[in-house]
Amino acid sequence: MIARDNKLTSLFTSNTEYNFIVLLPLLNVVATVLTPYFTGTLNPGILRTMIIGGFSIYFFAKRFVWQNLALKWAMYFLIYLGVMGLFSSSYSTTYNVYFKIYISTFLFVIGYYYSHVPGTFQRWNKMILISMIVFLLDFIVANAFGLGETGYKGSSEDTFFGGGGVNLAKNISVILLMSPIIYQELMVDKNLNRRWLWIFYIALFFGIIFLGLALKRGAILGFALGGLTFLVLSPNKLRNFKNVLVVFFVLLALSPFYWNRVVENLEIRSDAIHLESEENLEKQGRYLEYQFVMDQWENADLFQQIFGANLFNEREHYSINRMFHTDYMSLLSGAGIIGLLIFIFTYFSILRELYVKVVHHPSVINKRNWAIGAAIIVAVIVNGFSGTITSIEPRGMVMLYLGSLIGYAVPKNKI
Repeated sequence: MIARDNKLTSLFTSNTEYNFIVLLPLLNVVATVLTPYFTGTLNPGILRTMIIGGFSIYFFAKRFVWQNLALKWAMYFLIYLGVMGLFSSSYSTTYNVYFKIYISTFLFVIGYYYSHVPGTFQRWNKMILISMIVFLLDFIVANAFGLGETGYKGSSEDTFFGGGGVNLAKNISVILLMSPIIYQELMVDKNLNRRWLWIFYIALFFGIIFLGLALKRGAILGFALGGLTFLVLSPNKLRNFKNVLVVFFVLLALSPFYWNRVVENLEIRSDAIHLESEENLEKQGRYLEYQFVMDQWENADLFQQIFGANLFNEREHYSINRMFHTDYMSLLSGAGIIGLLIFIFTYFSILRELYVKVVHHPSVINKRNWAIGAAIIVAVIVNGFSGTITSIEPRGMVMLYLGSLIGYAVPKNKI
């Protein structure tokens, strides 16, 4: 029987620990939006790491239990990378990235554990909806005052995307894939203020428009393939297809307000693609990443092929001026074939946990969670080719949500 709290009267309770957990998605997003505007050492991103990292010490000491395969693979991944980092030639570089992975992976554990508590999953969905609004407000303010980055550096006519730039499209794309559940969980709340539905509709349509304006191909492709995955696996295919058509026609009706800007952005980006452009350099960089890693891997000894070398320290290891932007090449190079396989097995084990729930308890909700979980993982795998593990978001929100999908229909926990 699924524990559902259908009478949520507020987002918060009298329990401080629980309220902190409820706020985690918003804490992550606020830090992601604000950090690029700070130049000092102490910034919202550092504070987020300190707060969540400190809570993780308490959690692992007081609450953590090895409960399922997905949790085990997530912890194996953290332990393995932590050990491999000890052999790096630059601890500061390696562990700077490692702690970002630690935080985002810890959020998977948090998602699994606290989603057992009735009402948590519904509250998280509301917080993620608010998070989408924060992203969109950042976008609006950035264009009103010319803040942050444009789609291409040097393109003054381009659209502004705030401190996080067009990479925020990755965050938007995964939240959009969560939207079917967010909507359903809003609708089961018998005490729901109808304003939440208006917030949802505004966030949904403006989020999709944001993707079109950002023209971040990885995010768009991940969203498209993830959405297709959901439509194929969802238990209510016809209804969901009708909903997609409704969204399409509403976007079509709204197109006079944004389509010219999308076309202008596309033209600006097309003009910016030349040998010195940022995008072309990125393309070359990703191609060179593949060449660097494959050449090293083929010529390395068996030990280095298995365990890698200089975890997340590609600048020094390959004498280049940037970190790798591809998750898979970064892990294969620094953590070897073992690190890459553990990373892949973690996602596979999450899919397995969701699918096993469908096999043993084939409820509509479990089937829905399986479809959304698979859709999100497809999107994350696609985004992995442009990099997700070197920053807390969007991986942090993704891992929190995937953990909550697994834990949502299992026996209750108490705070």
